[in-house]
Amino acid sequence: MNKYTAKITKMQAKDLPEWVEWKYMKFVNQADRIIDVTLISKKPAVYIKNLKGREYLNLKTGEVRAMQEKKAGEHYRNKRSLRKIFRDLRQLINTNFTGEENEQFLTLTYKDNMQNKEKLYKDFELFWKTLKYRYKDENLQYIAITEPQGRGAWHIHLLVKAISKLTFYPEYKEIQKLWPHGNLKGEALKSVNNIGSYFIAYFTNIEITEKNRGIYELSDSDIAEKNGKKVIKGERLDMYPDWMKIYRTTKGIIKPKITDYAKMQNFNQTYESLIQIKGENGGEMYIKSEQHKKKK
Repeated sequence: MNKYTAKITKMQAKDLPEWVEWKYMKFVNQADRIIDVTLISKKPAVYIKNLKGREYLNLKTGEVRAMQEKKAGEHYRNKRSLRKIFRDLRQLINTNFTGEENEQFLTLTYKDNMQNKEKLYKDFELFWKTLKYRYKDENLQYIAITEPQGRGAWHIHLLVKAISKLTFYPEYKEIQKLWPHGNLKGEALKSVNNIGSYFIAYFTNIEITEKNRGIYELSDSDIAEKNGKKVIKGERLDMYPDWMKIYRTTKGIIKPKITDYAKMQNFNQTYESLIQIKGENGGEMYIKSEQHKKKK
């Protein structure tokens, strides 16, 4: 399939072609609480021949066409690749954070319009070292996510876990002193259900305001409601530059495990989506995504 001309479309199960057969399955287990299932069916291109350079021959029509190149100024990362990064991040969060009393969510912002990545990483590393020293805990673990603001400045969302303790309630006014660059906000995670999904929506959606409402041409499928606010789904993905490493972790963070169908017996399906990826070369791919939660 020609990745430069592929078109991605959301669809319903009733609209699947008869030939679709799910031949590839992947089960990602997140701390035995949530399992993501990915099913894939492919139909390879049958009438396209790649030529030298960036052209291809349509054997069906005899037409020679150029592959669609990335336009100047466009991000190398497209929304599809970014969604994969955030899917992996959601699974990582769900594997390590479950809303226990030894978990905290911190947001570190800059008062200035700070867009220097070297300074961002340097400031964060110093903050983390002093935080561990302040609480005399070498076993603090984190997942740190960088996020762009509308004005261009960067800030950091930090999920912190005290592995060796049952509780972790830092004094926010005290740790604010460890971050002199702007504001620090903290909250416990015990009130959040499905922490990974909660945060990924937070990082990728843009709230609809009076100021930006007229900028976007929106359909009903583009809009969702989160915590009483209307948001544009996935729009923030366009703000992430090519160079940005979106998240980083300490070594103690556990990666989700690949499991198999036998594990699904104790889980109920709670979510399903289906997309079609179709190229001008005649190739088709269907991807079905499911989420299953453990039975209570």
